[in-house]
Amino acid sequence: MPYTDPKLDRPIIDKEIDDLVYKFRYNYYMDKEESNSHKRVNGAANYIITRIILGCLKPVSGWNYESLSDVVKALESSKAEIQRRLLAPYEDMKIDENGDLNEFSEPLQEIYNHLLTESIKKNPITGP
Repeated sequence: MPYTDPKLDRPIIDKEIDDLVYKFRYNYYMDKEESNSHKRVNGAANYIITRIILGCLKPVSGWNYESLSDVVKALESSKAEIQRRLLAPYEDMKIDENGDLNEFSEPLQEIYNHLLTESIKKNPITGP
């Protein structure tokens, strides 16, 4: 979770972001007559994210490897959060609905067996 102060920072940040999202999603790009509106929203989102991340993280002293690496880390962290919190549960739901690929069964079973074996070794069940 990207952490910000929920009382001090979020109200200000959320107001600006909500306004921006509304303007681009509903006013400019979601024309029901236009077949490419979703692609335009994706393009606009990429542009907005790039401008914001570079603008927010630009060091006063100028760019260097570390500061550019920090930009990538922030983007990767956001990506990982979305994958972990939204995409993975969605994929699990679809696997439950449609079934899994057979190619995943064997390696997953090996992994689960290994984890179970290691867990039992570390925490053996002892009788009374």
